Amino acid sequence: MSTDADSPTLGDIGHVLWGSRWREALAEALGATNEEVTAWETDPASRPGNLQRAIENLGVVRLEEIGLILVQMKENGLSDMPG
Repeated sequence: MSTDADSPTLGDIGHVLWGSRWREALAEALGATNEEVTAWETDPASRPGNLQRAIENLGVVRLEEIGLILVQMKENGLSDMPG
């Protein structure tokens, strides 16, 4: 992660929300291409004006999904079913 705790990079956020394949996940979530996401990472001037808000919204959804799955696991245990 970046050393400036007040200003995470796009890569920092991507890794936390989606892991190592974050570029592909972000591109899919926003209807963008992997090339566009790479450009946003390397050239902040190329970022759409609403990118931060869109990522914030996606982050909230991820938090809700993670919270739900953890509650389900706590209440029901870890399934023995693959997949």
